[in-house]
Amino acid sequence: AGNEQGALALMFHSEWKAKFEHFLNEVAREANEAGSVASKPSVLEVGGTPAKFREAFPLPRTEVVLPPVGFGCGGQLNCYGPTLKALNAGYRYVETAASQNETAVGQALLDSGLDRAQIVLSTRFTFGETWGYNDVTAGVAQQLDRLRTDYVDLLVVEGDVRGAIESGQFRSVWQAVEDIFFSGRARALCLSSVPFELLAEISAMAAAAPHCMEVLYSVYSPGVELFTPLNLSANVVSLAEAASVQLIAHSSTSAAGSSLHPARDEVVKLGSARHNVSAAQLLRRWVNFRGLPVLTKSFDEAHMAENLDLQFPVVEETLEDLGVLARIYRGTPSDDNWW
Repeated sequence: AGNEQGALALMFHSEWKAKFEHFLNEVAREANEAGSVASKPSVLEVGGTPAKFREAFPLPRTEVVLPPVGFGCGGQLNCYGPTLKALNAGYRYVETAASQNETAVGQALLDSGLDRAQIVLSTRFTFGETWGYNDVTAGVAQQLDRLRTDYVDLLVVEGDVRGAIESGQFRSVWQAVEDIFFSGRARALCLSSVPFELLAEISAMAAAAPHCMEVLYSVYSPGVELFTPLNLSANVVSLAEAASVQLIAHSSTSAAGSSLHPARDEVVKLGSARHNVSAAQLLRRWVNFRGLPVLTKSFDEAHMAENLDLQFPVVEETLEDLGVLARIYRGTPSDDNWW
């Protein structure tokens, strides 16, 4: 089966490589005939149905509204400078994490001069095997102190959720999280990549069910870890909507799930060439098209600006082409570009 899949993927990408080369040749030929330098056509010349851009993502059962693009600090210990640059560039959704960079992010928020209500601030904690109600309560209080704020907009919970549910530990962890939510110290509750089967269990036991879930979502791995066993054909966005949960994408340009980086994928190359945008922009616009806001992580100012610039004209047909890649070409992850 593996050999057949590999042969299918090779045939598929060979076909798209030929299309890509034909496209570039046509552009060059037309430019030569006109006696000008070759340039890529506009979206109107490409033809197709213009895709809508989603500018806001209200979280179910809350008053929190996520912007389409967020800035993630990842595992960086000091991201004061990058966070301040991101805020100055126009980012209004910032993600941090416990004991990593909350102090730096909190200072950047203060120094930006922006009103706290203008920022969607997200932080996370990873509960340990022995954590209980008091551990969560004390830990989050310390996080708020480091961030120099009375509340976070998203509190993201991660850890061995399956093991904690089986042992009974998760109930006390989540009860603490709920009390933080009901007290106003967190405006929305979020999980990190929890399979749908466990999400249903959590929602059944909860007074305040999760409002959103962060998930690896890329053209090769569009939320596939939300299923046990792996399911490449299910529409995870529809299932999340049915569960009243908003998915949030990370690793949108990752090669996770394939031996080929998406920037070198012939389908992606053709799409970005047709619309005169970078591969990263096209991949993130595809995530928006699928109904998810996206977290990005770049400390380069030019890339920060590019990541925000997703409202370019693009046709649905180009974005739909990207949607088949997970089923056509899945192999071994070739990098750990988690964001």
